[in-house]
Amino acid sequence: MMKQTMHKGTLQNGIRVMTIPMPRVETVTVYFFVCTGSHHEEKEMSGISHYLEHLFFKGSEKYKTPIEISSTLDGVGAAFNAFTSEEWTAFYVKLLKDKIEVALDVMGDFLKHPLFTDSEIEREKAVILEELNMYYDTPSRRVMDVLQEALYGDQPAGRDIGGIPETVKNITRENVVDYFQKQYRGENIIAVFAGNITHEASMELANQYFGGVSDGTAAIVKDPVQPPATHSPIVRIQEKTTDQTHIALGFPSYAMGDSRRYALRVLLTVLGGGMSSRLFHQVREQRGLCYAIGAGAEMGSDYGFSYIRSGIAKGKTEEAIEVIVRVMQDMKDEGITEQELANAKNNIEGHLYLGLEHTDGVAEFWGMQEVIVGTTQSPGEYIDALKSVSLQDTQEVANDVFLKGKTHIALVAAQHSDESLLGSLSQLE
Repeated sequence: MMKQTMHKGTLQNGIRVMTIPMPRVETVTVYFFVCTGSHHEEKEMSGISHYLEHLFFKGSEKYKTPIEISSTLDGVGAAFNAFTSEEWTAFYVKLLKDKIEVALDVMGDFLKHPLFTDSEIEREKAVILEELNMYYDTPSRRVMDVLQEALYGDQPAGRDIGGIPETVKNITRENVVDYFQKQYRGENIIAVFAGNITHEASMELANQYFGGVSDGTAAIVKDPVQPPATHSPIVRIQEKTTDQTHIALGFPSYAMGDSRRYALRVLLTVLGGGMSSRLFHQVREQRGLCYAIGAGAEMGSDYGFSYIRSGIAKGKTEEAIEVIVRVMQDMKDEGITEQELANAKNNIEGHLYLGLEHTDGVAEFWGMQEVIVGTTQSPGEYIDALKSVSLQDTQEVANDVFLKGKTHIALVAAQHSDESLLGSLSQLE
């Protein structure tokens, strides 16, 4: 099995530099994490982290226009993109090892000398509004936003990462510059290098291109996520004409630093982690109620929730939820089998290492741990912890998480009755 070693250093301005050497590949991925996201935003500024992410490739002192930036990176065969999450904003460039300084020059110039021109800010506003419309028109994705509203209510954890049209329309250049100056500071930034590069080279290059980034800590510290205030199920429905009823069941679970996350991951893999999972077998194969169904978990620094998501045949919503609930209750009553436990562990291990064959997957694996919990596990350490999970561990997690009072329902569909949906949970204790 592959072994990975991570090296870590810090620049004088506080930027953390992580290097995972992969000498047998010809590429390097540079991932730049800024520890700020939607959970750091005031309600009236909802979406500003995502807005700033869009502006990253829109112009800097040296690369003044989007076409200059994209032409420079395209001209060396780079793959590049950016993402915004609840607790971080990330930018990455993946390219041949001997072209790395091209990427670093582009990234460093934005971090030190962004232009934030009025014209680009206004033009990108229209782009972001269309992105929001695209997500609103994608019910399989939108249902997860509705679920988080049900789980967390009127706090950052219950709001869309991209904001809403009303807040996005009101964001000004002054807002963007202020947020950038407060959050894009040295001690709030992590640079991850993964690929054919040494740590010594990473430190030298990071200092050369990022050493001029403003030092200091972030001015905005996120408020702790408040757990759901209710101990009764909540139903949240977004009415929309669709060919399926898109459902998501969600229940609070564990943060990324919680040791129970390994047992939870095993449990969710057995529940809805693939074509051999219990939900796939019962809901699709046995009854033909859906095409796709799965279970998973979202984990942050101080919150976590698990979910089951599917697109259900019209008129079959309550039946499908009743089947899902029976499967969950069976896992509480009977537990999972030794074979399911072993298969789930092998499944998780296999998918982990498949993702770690590529430099971008490696950079993301290590960087996200540093961002969210501030400490890291190697792939081997993660798998060792996973393999230590027992049947009793999964049983305890099932009894803790699969509770009627903690299970909330989100729908994107035509009108439904809250009462009938809540009645579908009756078999869950």
